[in-house]
Amino acid sequence: MPFLNRPTASDTFSSMTSGSRLHLLLLTLLSSVLLPLALPNEFVAGAIKILGQKPDESFYWGNALLGLICIAPAFYAICRAPKFGFAARLGLVFGVVSTALSNFWLMFFQGFSVWTYGGTTLGYMGVNALVFPFLRGLSRLSPRYRPFLLAIGWTVYEYFKSIGFFGYPWGLVAYPVGNVLPLIQFVDITGVWGLSLLMAMINALIAEYALAGRRLLFRRQGAFVVFLLACAFVYGVWRMATPIPAASKADVVLVQQNVDPWGRENGKGTENSLDVNVKLTLEAVRSLPRRPDLAVWSESSVSSVGVNLDGTYSPPKNALVPGVQKGGVPVLFGGIVIIDPDKQAFWNAAVLASKDGAVLDTYGKMHPVPFAESIPFYEFEPVRLFFRNVVGIWNPWVIGTRYTVFKVPLAAGGTMSFSVPICFEDAFSDLNRQFILRGADLLVNITNDSWSKTWSSEIQHFQVARFRAIENRRVLVRSTNGGVSAVVGPWGEIRTRIPFFERAWRDVDIPIYREASLTPYTRFGDWLPRALIAFVLIVLILDVLPKKKRPPGLDDLLLSRPRT
Repeated sequence: MPFLNRPTASDTFSSMTSGSRLHLLLLTLLSSVLLPLALPNEFVAGAIKILGQKPDESFYWGNALLGLICIAPAFYAICRAPKFGFAARLGLVFGVVSTALSNFWLMFFQGFSVWTYGGTTLGYMGVNALVFPFLRGLSRLSPRYRPFLLAIGWTVYEYFKSIGFFGYPWGLVAYPVGNVLPLIQFVDITGVWGLSLLMAMINALIAEYALAGRRLLFRRQGAFVVFLLACAFVYGVWRMATPIPAASKADVVLVQQNVDPWGRENGKGTENSLDVNVKLTLEAVRSLPRRPDLAVWSESSVSSVGVNLDGTYSPPKNALVPGVQKGGVPVLFGGIVIIDPDKQAFWNAAVLASKDGAVLDTYGKMHPVPFAESIPFYEFEPVRLFFRNVVGIWNPWVIGTRYTVFKVPLAAGGTMSFSVPICFEDAFSDLNRQFILRGADLLVNITNDSWSKTWSSEIQHFQVARFRAIENRRVLVRSTNGGVSAVVGPWGEIRTRIPFFERAWRDVDIPIYREASLTPYTRFGDWLPRALIAFVLIVLILDVLPKKKRPPGLDDLLLSRPRT
């Protein structure tokens, strides 16, 4: 097959010295360190602390400039890899190191850390061992279009990484530039995948310069990427200068209780999250000149009281209802919906209670954390016994089935319609656009990342989530246990934020935006990565066709490398 058989004269495995192979390995190792440093991390701030200085918070938010070069060394190594097996070994190195460094906070998931941290690291070690040979194959199809083929291949990989049951949309190459708002506005057309494609192009172009030098071809490729960058910035400046009319405004209280989720395990007692949330809500209500339209508590903020499918509470007498009644405002909280008490079947849920404490509506989390909140084949006894006796998970959540759109009346008139992605559901683009398509005016994320005890974990999650606001041109509200509790505007701007790991509440006026038409991304979803997948498949199919059966001019237009 031509695709599997395209070494250059200087790239055969036998002709490469051990030093050359080590050079490629070190370049891959460099990328596996640069990518975590480009993403939100603790390492730069930690180094500053070691030097006896207090780091500014900005050091935790990653580095956009590193994002422009972070995977370029790996792209170079992939292109020079003499065989697919060697590319796979490079992928193993990249997968282990980059995942371990960028997700190090998973080790703080107490007794489950061997599964969360170790399982994720080993999983992406295997995934990248497949991705790198795939990219090597693409790089051999056409030197003329090599940077673009690499960028397309990388974007396709990130898309598959981010969807489905095993979806984990962390560490995308788009995220380092998440704070450069004029650059990222075009994701309302392409989704975050367009930004990943652009960033991968820049990295691949840098790798191409090292591979090809100052050729005319390289200058043309560079000019094209600069043109795309300019278009992105021009569109972004125009989009940010274009006002979106606010249909109404809601007065919302965000409550950040900052309760240690591992209190019992850490010997710190069993501080009741419900009591803390009630206390903070009462403080807010008594301090404000008017009653808010809604108070929002984080995920798992109510664990001592369950909600039955018929809207009643279990137990019927509890501290939740009188606590809500004292505040006199509707409350959205993260809790438990009981599906079948005999089978111990529950939803990880968002519950909306009226100012009188009555349940108005519920939402069951639809995208669970794999092998933690949902376990395939759990109904089979060997699987169930393994996760109970070895892992320590007894009852995984039941997956929700309804795209709930909650409604709350506003004091200023009208209603506020919103949906509530729970935990890392705000990382999944398609899920959130489904909420908007069903009538949600804004997104309210409730989550609890406080177990990580790290700023970088909270910021990584926030950087993922803020793209949902831009993609759909809707306000994103986040109420968390320890951070980042914030309001994000439809251009991705942070309108207000509660400091990390502080027990506090914040009263916010939230504009409710309704543009005349939905964004292209909201309407059409993940059209770009699907088009890229189709393009890759067509290219690979055409590549294996005998030359006489290929469309005329194909070798000149795309597969420009001489056939072997």
